[in-house]
Amino acid sequence: MKLQEILKDSDYSLNLFDENAIKKLESKIITKDSKGGLVYYIPCLIRDKDIKLTPEEIVRQLYLDKLLNEYGYAKNRIQVEYPVAFGSDISSKRADICILCDKQQQKERKSKDPKASNEYIIIEFKNPKVMLSGIEQLKSYANATGVPFALWCNGETQIAYHRENPNIFIEIQNLPKANETLNDVLHKGFKYIDLLEQDVLQKDRVSLKDKILLIEDDVLANSGEDAFEEVFKLIFVKLFDELETYRKDKQEIQEYNTLKKHKHNDKETLEKLSKKMKNLDFAIYEQDNEKLYDRIQDLFTRAKKKWKGIFDTDSKIALTPTHLAVCVSNLQKCKFFNSNLEVIDEAFEYLANKNSKGEKGQYFTPRYVIDMCVKMLNPKRNESMIDPASGSCGFPIHTCFYVWSEIYKQEGKEISEMLTAEEKIEVAKDYVKDNIFAIDFDPRTVRISKMLNLIAGDGHTNVFKLNSLDFKNWEAQKQINEATKIFNENFDNLAQKAQKDEKGNADYKHFLFDIVMANPPFAGDIKEFDILESYEVRKSVSLESLKLKDKQKIQNVLENPTYPEILANPSAIILTHDGYKKPKIKNQSVVTRDILFIERNLNMLKPGGRMAIVLPQGRFNNSSDKYIREFIADKARIVAVVGLHQNVFKPHTGTKTSVLFLQKWGGDDGKGGELCPKKEDYNIFFATQMLPSKDNSGEKIYVEESYFCIRQYKYDKQILSEEELSQEQFLLRYKNLEEANFIKLDDTYIKKEKYDNLNEKDKKRAIRQEASVLKRPLLDSHGHMIVKHDLFNHEGLTQDGIAEAFIDFAKSENLSFWV
Repeated sequence: MKLQEILKDSDYSLNLFDENAIKKLESKIITKDSKGGLVYYIPCLIRDKDIKLTPEEIVRQLYLDKLLNEYGYAKNRIQVEYPVAFGSDISSKRADICILCDKQQQKERKSKDPKASNEYIIIEFKNPKVMLSGIEQLKSYANATGVPFALWCNGETQIAYHRENPNIFIEIQNLPKANETLNDVLHKGFKYIDLLEQDVLQKDRVSLKDKILLIEDDVLANSGEDAFEEVFKLIFVKLFDELETYRKDKQEIQEYNTLKKHKHNDKETLEKLSKKMKNLDFAIYEQDNEKLYDRIQDLFTRAKKKWKGIFDTDSKIALTPTHLAVCVSNLQKCKFFNSNLEVIDEAFEYLANKNSKGEKGQYFTPRYVIDMCVKMLNPKRNESMIDPASGSCGFPIHTCFYVWSEIYKQEGKEISEMLTAEEKIEVAKDYVKDNIFAIDFDPRTVRISKMLNLIAGDGHTNVFKLNSLDFKNWEAQKQINEATKIFNENFDNLAQKAQKDEKGNADYKHFLFDIVMANPPFAGDIKEFDILESYEVRKSVSLESLKLKDKQKIQNVLENPTYPEILANPSAIILTHDGYKKPKIKNQSVVTRDILFIERNLNMLKPGGRMAIVLPQGRFNNSSDKYIREFIADKARIVAVVGLHQNVFKPHTGTKTSVLFLQKWGGDDGKGGELCPKKEDYNIFFATQMLPSKDNSGEKIYVEESYFCIRQYKYDKQILSEEELSQEQFLLRYKNLEEANFIKLDDTYIKKEKYDNLNEKDKKRAIRQEASVLKRPLLDSHGHMIVKHDLFNHEGLTQDGIAEAFIDFAKSENLSFWV
């Protein structure tokens, strides 16, 4: 019996355990008959009796093997289903595993506290889906027993803690072995190669949001400090530490990883390489929290000098040394850098929305929606782009990744998995410096945007703290105080992209960008006259019946004109099916923010430029919004409309949205023609996202892959061979699953009925093969789980989607950016 077959309908995994330990456990499985069919048992390593095999019991038995053979704990120190009493409550719960103190440890504890208990380590095994509640239960058991160490595990992930007191749990790399102390565990060092190997975000498939939820419950809620600010500082510091350490040790890291891939690697050489490397500063190495506090504050100071303008020069981490230790311990095994920055984006999305960002109708755009837009608009290395409502800078940064892949390909360079931490080649840095721009007015998200853009741009950024809609006041806004002045120090780069007025000055109303991508706020009204007077869409049009005397003066007549035609001919008479009407044009005193952004974005595009904008579905359907649709059609070609699933922005909102893709009329194609010649009739690409990507509670849904487990064994259950095959590999070998399950005797396939009638001697000669189908999350090239959507083909691992269908459409329509 293969353990994976018992686990297949559960969320447990065995990735934490050695393959030999798994095979050893499988060889001891006992099959018993019951009314419901076959039941599997195992002789417990501690209780000396047969125990029914459940997914949780499998993980426990494998961990018992680990404690006995890897950690060196004596069997008589380990107890299973250990009763844990809570105060005066005579009823008790049971911990999965408890390790008791040895005689020397107990003697030392009793000398300090005569009432000290005998428990040393508590271990709990829980389903991955209840990670947070499982860890809370573990901590309650640890507090009730007074143990110094506790561990939570699900077979895929393990989180070990040193319990300093009932409120302070410091995460440590591993539990101490039987012959180790806490200092032995802490003093082992933590280098970049350790971070690569132990990265919990990839290895254990947890998100940074999950880790932040843990420290939020443990520390931030009780610290009295602003959770957003303190987590932002920690992410800022850790990014700096990873970048600095990786670049210092890059050569040794590459040599180490290359050598380690060889089956017969030289352990002595690996050890020498490891010793040459620098320890990461963002890690726990001592029990003295004051020393850790000083080290992290120094790291923060150095990071502020490198990445200026994100934090005030005199700002400090406000957490206490003890609270800081808890946070660092929880985050130290999370690797932030890889070839994209998606790891930290989900954390910022959670934090920013938690801080009431959603009340303004602002929501971070999921990265798979951003990637679809970038793929469809196909930015080039000589083209400029801007996001005037940038949030965490998703559109600009993913535009960078898209164009960088083309640049590196054209330059004959390979893209490293650590692209974001690598020093970029000059043309890649120049691309960011000359072409990537972002604007946001929210003081928190604009700092996130700048930090991520600084990293992507290798120290350069064109992110600005401005109100995109209130462009007439930019000169005052850009230097309203010293901090903002530093933040907007590259403002001249933005001004150079603007059109020039009659006097040769920058006209901040009109820009010449090739691409604009944005997800502007869905809600919020603009009432300031000083802002509204710059926009055409502030004007409303109503029709009044003509008086009898006016009918005799009819000359300039428009038949069923559009909104822009009426604005251009305010004195014209309108012929409707109800007769002649007179237009009444009025300046509205209130306009919804996203409507203004439509006009603002169009004005930022050069002729022939293209745009993607996320809008509420009502803008496409409501009869009251017809004037907006007419305004858009007058300014640009409607290239595509992609309806997003209503779960895309959950849990923050269930608002149904669509992405509108436009190309502005006109533009010089460099060949004597226009990039987008104006037409009355043309085809438009319409598509709707069918796979939701998130469930109704807003949790992401991931793609799963099927794989086949095939095992051959003999009569006595001795395993002859076992292997895992992909679906493609399986189908090359077998027609179906039935064909892969067989019994073979002397090269002859026999049916089970004939096998059952064989004598014992022939049964022992027979070989049985069992094949089963299992499922697991599909990982991309970065080791990240792939969200289940139909917007585009993810690295060739999923089916073609909306983006690929649009590309075919764009080529058939001869759209300039796909010709």
